[in-house]
Amino acid sequence: MNVIPFMPAASALRSWSPRELEALVSVYETHAARGDASSWDVGATEFEDPQFFVFGPTPELDCIVAISRVGRIYVLENGTGQVLDEGTSLDNVVSRAKAPVTEYKPLGLIARVTVVLTAIRVAFHERIEPFLAESEEVLLRVAPQFAALV
Repeated sequence: MNVIPFMPAASALRSWSPRELEALVSVYETHAARGDASSWDVGATEFEDPQFFVFGPTPELDCIVAISRVGRIYVLENGTGQVLDEGTSLDNVVSRAKAPVTEYKPLGLIARVTVVLTAIRVAFHERIEPFLAESEEVLLRVAPQFAALV
């Protein structure tokens, strides 16, 4: 008789425990009570790490919250993939995930500075650079005549 050892599937080893799933569903329930969410689902990364998704209102059903467990670390992301929080405590990540969706989109200081610098650069290229190009052209036409006088 041949005995073949049974190895549990990797997805079975890396799925959400009932306690974790209960905490994650509470994130959905909090958003659903506010009217921000309409459904939730579970999935897995390409390395079979479990993920939990909360989807926004219909008909778009955009992902508004994603929580993944990578090894022993929980990672909270918003719908655009921006990491909002990470840590070894699911309770801390869940409490952060229950915050209103609008709190996920702050415009940081670096982003504001980048926007201001980009606006200045665009204004320079649209208004000042053409004037400088015309001045250079005039100088190139007049300079040889001044050089002949000297």
